[in-house]
Amino acid sequence: MSSIKNILFNKKLFVVLGLIILLGASSYLRFVNLGYSEFQDDEKKTRIQPLGDDTVLEFLLSQRKGPMQFLVAYIPLNYFKVDGYVNELAVRLPFTIASLLSVFVLYAFIFKVTKSHLAAFLVASVYSTNGFVVGFSRIAQYQNLNLLFSFLALYFFSDLEIKKDNFRWSSLLGTVFISLSILSHWDAFFYIVPLVYFLIKFLLRKDVTKNEKLINFSIWTVTTLVLVVPFVVSYITNLASQQSGNVDYLFRRVGASGSELLRHKRIFELYNPVITIWFYLVGILLAIPFFKKTWVFLLWFVFDLLMIKFFMLTPKTHIYNYVIPAIITSCLGIYYLGNFLYKKLPTKFKKMTFILPVLILIPVVLLYVQSYQMFVDHSKGEYPYDAKKILWFDNPILIDNEIITFGFPHYRAWKEVDKHMDTACRYITNESKGISQIYVTALYGDTDGCSYIVRIKRPFYTKAQDVKYPGLKNSKLVYKYVNSLGETVTQVYRMK
Repeated sequence: MSSIKNILFNKKLFVVLGLIILLGASSYLRFVNLGYSEFQDDEKKTRIQPLGDDTVLEFLLSQRKGPMQFLVAYIPLNYFKVDGYVNELAVRLPFTIASLLSVFVLYAFIFKVTKSHLAAFLVASVYSTNGFVVGFSRIAQYQNLNLLFSFLALYFFSDLEIKKDNFRWSSLLGTVFISLSILSHWDAFFYIVPLVYFLIKFLLRKDVTKNEKLINFSIWTVTTLVLVVPFVVSYITNLASQQSGNVDYLFRRVGASGSELLRHKRIFELYNPVITIWFYLVGILLAIPFFKKTWVFLLWFVFDLLMIKFFMLTPKTHIYNYVIPAIITSCLGIYYLGNFLYKKLPTKFKKMTFILPVLILIPVVLLYVQSYQMFVDHSKGEYPYDAKKILWFDNPILIDNEIITFGFPHYRAWKEVDKHMDTACRYITNESKGISQIYVTALYGDTDGCSYIVRIKRPFYTKAQDVKYPGLKNSKLVYKYVNSLGETVTQVYRMK
């Protein structure tokens, strides 16, 4: 009997079991069917492709983001191919691994600042099931690198508040990882609140000598100057000298007029429908009474929300930057409430608090099932391109063509399309030109000579869903792809 009791109340056993569950569940959402979808939208831009006489450096300096995603994708893009075509699974794999690692780095960070494995498990679990995080994890994109490097930076910089001595390695590693995050994308800016908090807390510490503070400040400065400044200065110089399209892009995305919150809500609910927003909002409200413990995360959430709301004209999926602190804040609010109730209840009622983890587990499991149905399972349709039931809610087909869809399952047999086309001919399609040209050898565009029309039902590029091709009446169907539901979604016609 005592041995059973020891097992049931063995804290280390539960921690290990929790980590195993977290690993299995997180991996399943990320790796299952990872190679199903063809390359999506910005995934096609991960290849290093200098134009004309440009060098690789000139190419990297002309992009809208830092060089990290191009460097990470270089080997799988160029050396892992199947039947001559780029292997989607191989290209996505390093980014997916980065996403999985970010789950456990976040766990470690939350445990470090709360000293609670339960709080860390709750935060990491909800983060792991978030629609943005899962969607990004299933494509070759910078967001996975941003998240991993930024969490690593927070993990090491938090030592500046917590550790008693030996801060220099933490300062160095924290600065290295936030530098790598900046070199992945400028979204690293949205971690400024917790980073500045840890730096200020360190500089205000009375138990640390001025000399030690100066040394650590020098480490931050020199490391940043070595890793980030050369690229940033070159990038800005290149931007100003060439008047590249990135300047126009910047002003299309950023402006003082901001964006409507309703727009944010629509984007959020595409990736996180049904119960997610209510889970987060309730948790954030619960965090307010525990302000002394949660204020940094609340401030982080509010700051990022206001910056994106008022200074981004077209925020699109960049709203995930304030969703991250929202997840942390909401989960900590729920955790601190449970902890408070456990401490305040009379001894004879303390056992009743064990019902709280069960009540919390229910929505977390629903969030997991929801993400599985949207991103992993395509046996009953491809959300959001097909009408599909998610949990108990009937989701209609996506009609908002301004919303970017990352990571959702979408397959239209482009490799087979290429095999059924004469490479000496040209073709047009209602799918994105950039996506089709990843797979199709023939040149894109109209011609009076031999040509093809590739008609896609519910294309990734949703604006072209209803494009009409009058010439189809005088053409020959040479290939069609029928999906697992028995629906023809791809047709290739050769013009006569």
